[in-house]
Amino acid sequence: MDLINYIQITYKFKDLQVVNSLESEDRQNIRLLMLDSDKKLLFLKEKAFYLTQKDYLKNLQIQTKLNQKGMLVPKVLTTKNESMHLTWNGRSFIVQEWITGKMLNPYNLSDLIDLGKLIAEFQKNASFILYDEDIQQPYKHSSDGSIRSLNRMFEILHNVALMTNQEYGMYDTFKKIKVWFQEQQLLVNFDKLLSSWVHGDIHSYNVIKDTTSKLIPIDLDDLHYGYSIADLSWACIISSAWDWTFVSKQLYLKKSLCRESISQIIEGYENNKNLSLDEMKSLPYFLGFALINSFINVNSLFYCKHSTLPTNFNNQLDKIISMLLDIERTYKYKK
Repeated sequence: MDLINYIQITYKFKDLQVVNSLESEDRQNIRLLMLDSDKKLLFLKEKAFYLTQKDYLKNLQIQTKLNQKGMLVPKVLTTKNESMHLTWNGRSFIVQEWITGKMLNPYNLSDLIDLGKLIAEFQKNASFILYDEDIQQPYKHSSDGSIRSLNRMFEILHNVALMTNQEYGMYDTFKKIKVWFQEQQLLVNFDKLLSSWVHGDIHSYNVIKDTTSKLIPIDLDDLHYGYSIADLSWACIISSAWDWTFVSKQLYLKKSLCRESISQIIEGYENNKNLSLDEMKSLPYFLGFALINSFINVNSLFYCKHSTLPTNFNNQLDKIISMLLDIERTYKYKK
């Protein structure tokens, strides 16, 4: 039985039509925009390949709780057997409501303020859900800023160097990056940082402004409980360090940070939620962490199994170091 017929039987849809195939960023997952007999748009989304089944089901539970409590997140539809997902040919899918509207524009300063507001609002409104230790940040987008995650990032860079026989040539570069983080760690009191439920991969293209101008976060695959400042820093770096003209296009590292983008996002965030003193002191560390982590994700270094590095790899590393120094100069806490 083909997938569409199986969905119709599982959900009791009638005359289901595929409107468009929306290719995922990694091109490994099925995503379909569909129309049912009532002319209602639906979105079929396959489980992200890097999520374990346990993470996947837990995240769907949290997303459903958020929706039931009135938070503006896409509603996950249940099957006729009250399941939040379906399994077809050994692959897991959800069907959720389609959000009609426009993505935020990462080059529009007003949209960046709105993005910051949404991040703070999401963290505050999701506080009613008790923390579940079983729900942690999925392995691929490990952007929680912990020492464990930082060590993992350096391990990835080291493995890439070994694989490409360029360890010696990159040694000085990696050493500079490590020293930078060692110095920044001294300013971070992890025990006093605020934690909350966070989106995990929040940026302009993961937010829809619907037809009533309400902001709705989408793609909650990386939803987890973690440092609030880490989610904010991720959005700041994706908007300020990377050129990303359209969601389907490749990201390119900019020559320098766009400080104005960071300022707008933080301004929006603090309209709804003030940064604590410890968060302000830790901001350079978390911005730097997000920068390195985004560099690894954009270049697919988690899964680098060949001897050829991404184009201009060394040039990108030089830019990374320049940006880290700029972050330290600009965002170092001043009494």
